Parts: sequence; C-alpha cells; structure tokens
Amino acid sequence: MSSEIIQLSAFRPKFGVKSRNATLSTASDRPRTAAGYFLKEPATDTCKNQRLRGDRRDVWREADAVMDYWYLSMKLDGVISRVQKHGRPEGELHPQYDPQEHWTILAKYRKAWARLMLTPAPDMRSVTWKRAQLKAGSHKHTDLTTVRIERAIADDVEFLKAHPTRQSRGADGKGPRMENRVPGPGHPVRGAERHRQKRTRLARPDQARTSCSLRRSLRAQL
Repeated sequence: MSSEIIQLSAFRPKFGVKSRNATLSTASDRPRTAAGYFLKEPATDTCKNQRLRGDRRDVWREADAVMDYWYLSMKLDGVISRVQKHGRPEGELHPQYDPQEHWTILAKYRKAWARLMLTPAPDMRSVTWKRAQLKAGSHKHTDLTTVRIERAIADDVEFLKAHPTRQSRGADGKGPRMENRVPGPGHPVRGAERHRQKRTRLARPDQARTSCSLRRSLRAQL
C-alpha cells in the first residue's frame, strides 16, 4: 500500500469562483448569428420604458437649456442697465444699454418658455412644473391657451402611466402595498404619534404632578 498523501483541497472549486469550463458552457449555450456573434437578449418592458423616457428627457433638457439661456440673458441685460446707470466700471465691459434690446430678449424668452410647455415631459416632476406654471398664469403673455396646455399635460400623464419605470409590488399579491406598510421609527408619522402619546400622558390627572412638585409639597409638610 502506498503512503502517498493526496491533497483533496486542490480538486475542490474555490468558493465564489466559477470554473472556466462552466463559463464556456454557459457562453456556448447562448444563441448566435450566422456570423458567430451573440444575439442580444430581449429587453424587459421596464427597460424599454426607461429608454423611451430617456429620449423624452434629452429633448426636455435641450428645451429647458434654451429657456434658461434667454431667462438669464434677460436678467443680465437688466443688471447691465443698472451698473451703467450708476456709472460703475463694470458697465464699461458691455455695450451701451439699449431699452429696445430688452423687449427682444423678453420675446425670445417667452417663445422658449412656450416651447418647453409643449415639450413632452419625461417624468412627473416636469408635469408638476407645468401645472405650477399654468396655475400662475404665465401663459397669458404667450400664444398658448389654457386648453392647449391642459391637453399637453394630460398627454404627458397618460404616457407616464402607460410606461412606468418601476414595477409596483402588491398588485399581484406578491408583496405589501405601499399604503399598508408600517412606517419606520424615523418616519414623521411615527414621530407625531409619539408626540401625541406623550401629551396624552402628561394631561392625565394622576400624572399632572411632576417629581419636582412632589418634593416641594413634602418640604412644605415638614
């Protein structure tokens, strides 16, 4: 009988490390094209919706940048007028202020604002901004009507509902709904509840007297 010691640990696969043969077999199982390239796996509905929203986000950011440009240009034009009026040296860095130029910049800003209002919103935050602008009546100095803006907002909401980027749990019974979840210790609802319970305890007649008042009453009896 041979006394050679065999190291069994050398044949054991390391924990967390996949063998090269397993990787090759997994890769070979993937479908390939006629040229030998791997086929792309079909994207999920959530991934497709994310891409569609990303396309809308790029267009939205472009229109938002143009609106901000003319808004800040309008503010800068007003500041140049003020420093030149007071004879400050900063005013010499710019051409002489022309009041007519202000109205030109203002018209371009309102045009850029109207374009952004009709640009498809990529998320609910943009929809909220549109609703706030409509409520403030910012469209009164443009060619946009209330009906047209409301129709654009309704189209945005309909698109966002039809293309969610997150799957809500609880609709199929696999997870708790958001309204049924218990808030954590740091949640404001839990904090308000603790504050209410504390006020209730202090308002009870049997707990109205604190320890300091009890000590004072005992000293008066002595």
